[in-house]
Amino acid sequence: MKSVLNIELLNKFQAVAQGPDGDLLINLLDILYARIADQENDDQYLSPDDLEAIRRGQEDMQGGRFLSLEDYRSGKRL
Repeated sequence: MKSVLNIELLNKFQAVAQGPDGDLLINLLDILYARIADQENDDQYLSPDDLEAIRRGQEDMQGGRFLSLEDYRSGKRL
């Protein structure tokens, strides 16, 4: 079954690549392929705890609970 899907995908790809949108398809494929390569070479990831901390920080910023870098450097605290 997998080879049938691959053949169908290849046929569709070839049809689009030979048409007026061929350049667009190739550019999109290059972008997607680069993303995969970047992900494979990326040994860093965000843990669930990291994502939760980012979410809380975004909520704090939206609620006005933050200091500017200038205020922080001058010693102000929340």
